[in-house]
Amino acid sequence: MELEEKMDYFVEQVDARAEDTIENQMNNYQETLENDYETFKKRVNASFTDRLEAEKNALRKENNKQISKIRFNHQHDLYVQEEKLKKSLFEKFRRVLKEYKETNEYVEHLKKMIQNVQEYAKEERYEIYIDPSDQQLLAELEEFSNVELNISDRDFIGGIRGVVRDRGVLLDYSFSTLLTRTEENFSITEGLNE
Repeated sequence: MELEEKMDYFVEQVDARAEDTIENQMNNYQETLENDYETFKKRVNASFTDRLEAEKNALRKENNKQISKIRFNHQHDLYVQEEKLKKSLFEKFRRVLKEYKETNEYVEHLKKMIQNVQEYAKEERYEIYIDPSDQQLLAELEEFSNVELNISDRDFIGGIRGVVRDRGVLLDYSFSTLLTRTEENFSITEGLNE
């Protein structure tokens, strides 16, 4: 082999080795890049998944906050409407009571309440008070009960109040007490839920 052939052979060997080395390095580099790319994709996907979950949670919280605010406003509006309706209803009830007080049934009702006080007190000392607005009925009620009745210094819409002195018991058959108790325990929503 001549020098030139040896040189050509040497160059071929070097080129072949260089190509193998370059190809190995390129394959290694490509594999590294692909691994890095896959790692980057996983990291980006995980980051986006975390961000997406965080955004979903933030939106859920904001949505719940808005729903709570709307619910509170609706409950407040409902309460206001309920109070207006309740007030209107009890104003009507007061008007009906006023009309009822003009009837004979009311006088009979007063007589029955007076009898209840008398039966409860039996032989004990007692006093019976009528509402100032019922003053015109005083003579009729005293004649019926055979007892001197008192006109209350406080307005209680109608009805009577009796006091059994020995036991210190108040028998309150007044319309104002009945109305107050009814008003305190009255709820429109209870009727709506049935």
